[in-house]
Amino acid sequence: MHWFQHLNKPISGVLVVAVALLLMATNEGAAARFGGFRGGGFGGFRGGGFGGFHGGDFRGGRFGDGGFYDRSADAGFGRGGWGSINHSEDFTHRADSFQSSHPEFSGDAKQFQQNRFNEANSLQQNRLNEANSLQQNRFNEANNLQHNRENDWNDWDGHWGGYYAGLGLGAGFAVGAAFASLPATAAAISVAGAPYWYANGVYYGMQAGKYVVVPPPEGAVVTTPPPSCSVIYAGDSPKLDCGGAFYAHVANGYQVIPPPIGSTVTKLPNGAVSENIKGAAYFRFGDAYYRPFYSGSSVIYEVVAKPG
Repeated sequence: MHWFQHLNKPISGVLVVAVALLLMATNEGAAARFGGFRGGGFGGFRGGGFGGFHGGDFRGGRFGDGGFYDRSADAGFGRGGWGSINHSEDFTHRADSFQSSHPEFSGDAKQFQQNRFNEANSLQQNRLNEANSLQQNRFNEANNLQHNRENDWNDWDGHWGGYYAGLGLGAGFAVGAAFASLPATAAAISVAGAPYWYANGVYYGMQAGKYVVVPPPEGAVVTTPPPSCSVIYAGDSPKLDCGGAFYAHVANGYQVIPPPIGSTVTKLPNGAVSENIKGAAYFRFGDAYYRPFYSGSSVIYEVVAKPG
């Protein structure tokens, strides 16, 4: 056996170790470039390659280092990005914060609503008050009208007795007589807003749903005066005395007027009654007061104002 054959085994072992060291040295450089655990190759865990966790050489970026291409912050996995799961209540917090720092918006809205509510209530109350006032006014007007008519009726009943009989109109035409219908020739007239009818010298008013004979209402205008009228003078213009009712000539007919103070008559109306007022003797018929005095041997009656 040759002498080196005795060294075969030891030499082989040394070669193996040498080759291993060489390979390790070679592989360490490769690892630094491709997959080294320290230098950071393609998938290095420390130096950081494409997906390196520490150093990295792909544009200097790594997951979590906040670089230009690091989307972890934007994604909000720990530093409040738009997708941060740690701040999902930001919108609620901001809304609450805005509401707290701007309470006037809520207050203004509530005040505006309250103002509209108050305005509606005020308008409704005003309308209710207006309706109540209108109703009360109508009620008072109706009461006053009824009261005036009752007073007029009492006056007619006490002081216009025999008026139409004195005009020679015949029986059935006494003041207060009621009829279910009007004569065919009756003409409607209005006096101070109240309806009346006139036919053949007789005036009618409405009472309890019937047509009631009434004395001539002051202010009424008719085309023809009643029959049996006499001319009297008061001042410069002549008047008509129609049985105790007085008329003045107007453009569209004859108007019933108040008793002309100062005018004189030689005969009292049929149905005039005597009254003693403060020791003086008067006669009254309708609205006229007459004071008697002597003119020679004749008695004259002067129309005077209502004695006080």
